[in-house]
Amino acid sequence: MKSSRLRIYFFSWGLALGTFICGAAFKVTEPRALIGSEIDRVPKHSKKSVSAVAPFSREAICEPLQEKKVITIGQTAALAGAIFPYQKAINNGIAAFIKRCNAHGGILGHKLALNIINNNNSPAKAIADVESLKKQHIDLFIGIAGSRNIKSVLPLVKEKEIALFFPWGVSIDIDKHQIPYLIHGQNVMRMHLKKIASYVAGTLQHTNIGIVHSDSAFGILNANYIENLLKAYQSDSKSVQISKQVYSNRQFNFDEIVTELNKTKPHAVISLLTSKPTAKIIQRIWKTGNHTTDFIGTEGNFFAAKQFDDGDINFYYSSAVPGLDEIEYPIVAEYLEASRAYLPDQTPNTLSLTYYINMKLLAQAIENVIAEKKVVSKETVLTALDSIKDTHLGGFIGEFNRKTHMMYPLNVSILKG
Repeated sequence: MKSSRLRIYFFSWGLALGTFICGAAFKVTEPRALIGSEIDRVPKHSKKSVSAVAPFSREAICEPLQEKKVITIGQTAALAGAIFPYQKAINNGIAAFIKRCNAHGGILGHKLALNIINNNNSPAKAIADVESLKKQHIDLFIGIAGSRNIKSVLPLVKEKEIALFFPWGVSIDIDKHQIPYLIHGQNVMRMHLKKIASYVAGTLQHTNIGIVHSDSAFGILNANYIENLLKAYQSDSKSVQISKQVYSNRQFNFDEIVTELNKTKPHAVISLLTSKPTAKIIQRIWKTGNHTTDFIGTEGNFFAAKQFDDGDINFYYSSAVPGLDEIEYPIVAEYLEASRAYLPDQTPNTLSLTYYINMKLLAQAIENVIAEKKVVSKETVLTALDSIKDTHLGGFIGEFNRKTHMMYPLNVSILKG
């Protein structure tokens, strides 16, 4: 009788633990699932951390943790502040892949899990989160968003204490220098700027161009870089006029920028900002009557068009992945199907698609490690990613570039917003 009670006790305990691991997407103080739009209700300014385990598929069989092979990846996430919409899109793409992967048996029998801690968009909290996850023997990290948050954890990456895959954010430190334990996904900023310059001055043949950029050192560097690219299109018969305007994240000087831009009457405005300030500037320009202006942004503007009040605005943005309407790419169709199946209340977008692809690349590397009967670690996964050459992922090519430390081909397309 006593033995029977013990068996029931341990079975109940194991079932409860297995249910938590398999079902929890985000837990706030208690382990309960927050699926889909419920992530919007995570307190955006809470000082309390929100830890998380990326959800397994609802169809997956929940087993006690000790009876399951689980590969856990870490993340410090900006689930608050200005970065939150982007972090949400990033994590939707990751969750869609993990749910689909685990529903199909995982990676050679191994389930995937993502352990997330909310950093509230605080660099100090971000590094503390990573240190905390390291103590749990997690040294693979993915999808950290925000330049300042990424910069805070870079020392650990440079010291080879963690491997960082596919950060979303830009800075001089990670855009120009090769860091062995850091792997880029969606091309570095220079690739996007080259494509934008080619599209604006080459394809569209614009000669009167406005540039709006932030007042950060990186924003100024990017503005000067694309200005020089645009000037290369000048010739004896064609003069390129460029007006640069600086956006202040502290002063929100939208009206000043629009006033100065309108003085030059640009045919095209290139925004090196994120979606919200870009949308506000476009709305103000539109309302002044400049309806023939083309607007072009970087990949950070992927959902700016959805924030416009009205009007048939010519808006484009650069992207390292196909558009969602390009379903001739099987990877796009797969992503859309996974999103509908596992995140039905979320709106698909190219940033989520990007991280779906990023996870597929990482899973391919992990599969190679497991197939070779090696232990999954930061070193073995990095080596496996290094060996990925001309890998077809549903029409999209994955290939590691040792010079740039990117997993994508060095090409960028321009998509209609």
